[in-house]
Amino acid sequence: MYSARDSGVCLASGRSVGTGAAAVLLACTAAGAAQQVVNSNVSFTTQSQSIWSSGDAFTFDYSQFFGIDVNPSPVTINPGPVSGTGYHVDPYFLFDTDFRTGMQVGAHVNGGSIDANLDYGITLSAPDAIVQGQAITLTGAATKLGSSGFQSSPANAEAYLDGILDVYFGGYARFVTSGFALGSHDYRMGNRGFTDGATNNNPYRTLVNVNYSPEIFSINRDASGQLKVLGTNQGGTGSDYVLGSTTITAGNWNVAATGALVGGQLAGSDEKTLVTATIDIDQMATSGVPVLGTGFAHDWGVIEMDMSYEVVDVTASMAMGLRQAFEIGSSVMARLKFDQNVMVEGVGETDTLIAPLDALPAITLMSESVTVTPEFIVNATLSNDTDLTFSGGMGFIFIAGRIFAAYDAGLFGSGTAANASLGPIYESHPTIDLFDIGVFSDTMDLGGFDTIMGESFVLTAAAALLGDMNVDGVVDAVDVAPFVLALTDPGQYAAQYGLDPLTVGDINGDGVVDAVDVAPFVQLLVGGGGGATVPEPGSAAVLVMLGIAGVMRRGRQGRR
Repeated sequence: MYSARDSGVCLASGRSVGTGAAAVLLACTAAGAAQQVVNSNVSFTTQSQSIWSSGDAFTFDYSQFFGIDVNPSPVTINPGPVSGTGYHVDPYFLFDTDFRTGMQVGAHVNGGSIDANLDYGITLSAPDAIVQGQAITLTGAATKLGSSGFQSSPANAEAYLDGILDVYFGGYARFVTSGFALGSHDYRMGNRGFTDGATNNNPYRTLVNVNYSPEIFSINRDASGQLKVLGTNQGGTGSDYVLGSTTITAGNWNVAATGALVGGQLAGSDEKTLVTATIDIDQMATSGVPVLGTGFAHDWGVIEMDMSYEVVDVTASMAMGLRQAFEIGSSVMARLKFDQNVMVEGVGETDTLIAPLDALPAITLMSESVTVTPEFIVNATLSNDTDLTFSGGMGFIFIAGRIFAAYDAGLFGSGTAANASLGPIYESHPTIDLFDIGVFSDTMDLGGFDTIMGESFVLTAAAALLGDMNVDGVVDAVDVAPFVLALTDPGQYAAQYGLDPLTVGDINGDGVVDAVDVAPFVQLLVGGGGGATVPEPGSAAVLVMLGIAGVMRRGRQGRR
């Protein structure tokens, strides 16, 4: 038996670059050891991507001031020194003003967006042993982690009008005195207050500072869903509008879905009620006469009373809602950069390979060592199904009442005189989903993710060993069958072992694998060392040659 092999995968100097890249674990191993060259948890993140199309979400921001904005240059007054018997004064004054009044108009529109993090556990492995000229496959896998998720933000718009009044007035004064009457002083009134001899007391001391910006009008400011005039709420989300026996309730359109990984799918949905119309059927049937139920409430200051009753209360309602369901599908691509060219199956000679991580094509090393720098890219799609939903409901209340009375007599005390309720004896509010109307349904590319770079590793390959037909690093009896395969079907041999049979099977070096190579192959098996001159085989060699002949004969019989 003859053997020689020194190949494996070793760590090369490198660095990790990219958002969320974890440390890459690399092994420096000899033939026969585990060859996991990458073992890493990574996080691909994206922000503010559109939920309606590929690319960034649409946003519009507007802010403009209309009015008077005056900011004149500071005014300096230096009247000159004043002197007299026993005194000398040199005064200095500095004033600064800023005046701004008018209206600030603003608007913001967000077309709807999504933020996502796709977290993966990534592994990449190389074969235990590598031979120059042999096609090998790097085995990659990407497992989506439970920490993956997303958060959508709804389409939204807001506008406002603010009044503006900004007034600033600052001053600075300095008096330098001398003479026996006043003494030598450096008085300053500045940003440090009133000081004497403090050279770091500089302009300005604020005398007047007014910042007043009352809200005049706003719609859905800060996504509040409210309409406000002069700061007073005029209605919006949660407000009721009564039209006879019908009450219209404004809902909430802020649909925001949170995605989580469940059963291998990253999905999430949210639904909000946009508007609800409720009809008081018993009041409508009695033309508004409150014979079946009514209420009374008043506060007289000293006495407060609230009472109501319902003999029967029947309502019917219909609600319209907005539902959005999202799902993100993704897969990981690998970009492998080689410091020396390799042969890539289906591509040819190259220094860069880009392919799905779990379906990397075979590569062939043409040199003893190749440094590989991996980069990982995520391909993702976003599915958006948006529907208007409609549901109906009924309400039944039978015999219910309430009475509340309280008093506040000042110095004589206060308290609750009555607080009691009756029933209801029976109450039910069944609902039913009626129908949905599809508004939007599409699947689009989801982009904006970073590329994550891993640490480099080195693939080392041993020179091919003549006679090592099964490429296991030794020449022994196990190589007989693959040698026969190389003799009888070179194409099948190359497909099975990823190696040109000439590389290890052309023992005598004449450029072909044929019967002439049998004797030198046998010599290698029995320990002859594979020299150019082949002596007459001994008894052991004869037995091996007979074995080869038998294998070849059985191969021919099998093909008949």
